Amino acid sequence: HGDYLRRRVERYRRGRPLEAAPTERITKGHLLWKLNNSSNHIFFGVIDYFLEPFIPYYSLRRAYEPVLLSFEIGNFIHLWMVNDTVHEITGRVFVGRFDPQANRMAQQFELPFTIAPNESKVLTDLNRFGQFKKNHILYAYAVADDGRRVAESIDYVDIERHMRFPTDGHIAIAVDDGCLVLQS
Repeated sequence: HGDYLRRRVERYRRGRPLEAAPTERITKGHLLWKLNNSSNHIFFGVIDYFLEPFIPYYSLRRAYEPVLLSFEIGNFIHLWMVNDTVHEITGRVFVGRFDPQANRMAQQFELPFTIAPNESKVLTDLNRFGQFKKNHILYAYAVADDGRRVAESIDYVDIERHMRFPTDGHIAIAVDDGCLVLQS
């Protein structure tokens, strides 16, 4: 449910460029109709009857960040960036493809970006990765020139139920300066 909502919101926020004016984006907005459940049973809400957030709440929270990176996955894979702030942002975006079976980053690259206020555009495609199996995880993050990480995106190429993850994973648990640290 969280992935579905996140993908829909990302799609609406990206919009589609006008053919006559490619710097202007067309988006008709987005209204989240089912925010909470009306009684204390499991349904499709984002927060429960007691106003406790479900997992989709956190997916939506990430999807509504002012600066958004999102993958458009179709016959080709494109990385989009949306800037809904009032400032131009410049920096570098880092893109990678993670192989969960090998437990390593299979390929990665970085490139500079500049995005104007209220702009949505394709930063790059992933053709430089060549052909690869759909059981990989895509990862991208953007760092502004002042060193701030302004956006991050993690997405599956295929749907989650088709993904195969290693079965021999171990989780180490520790407490470090009052914080619970989980490491896998």
